[in-house]
Amino acid sequence: MSNNTQHPFGHDITLDGLFQDFQKSKSWEDRYRQLIQLSRKLPALPDELKTTENEIKGCENRVWLGVELNNDGKYHIYGDSDGRIVKGLLAVILTTVEN
Repeated sequence: MSNNTQHPFGHDITLDGLFQDFQKSKSWEDRYRQLIQLSRKLPALPDELKTTENEIKGCENRVWLGVELNNDGKYHIYGDSDGRIVKGLLAVILTTVEN
């Protein structure tokens, strides 16, 4: 895993932990706040990884998604977005699919 693409999702932040956090959120505003908090934990990708090849087309916000194969044979998936809610949703996806 590249130092430029490290993130806590799927490792330090687990799917079970996210599930518990979202269960505590009773309103859509609370869920939005939860997504925004998650977006703050996803480090921004360096500009050299925000390429047209990594950009997901058709989104209202710009979204970049990439994948690399680790030495242990597991895939590392990384991403970023200009929008906070979309970036939070991306963090949920990364938590689900990392490794």
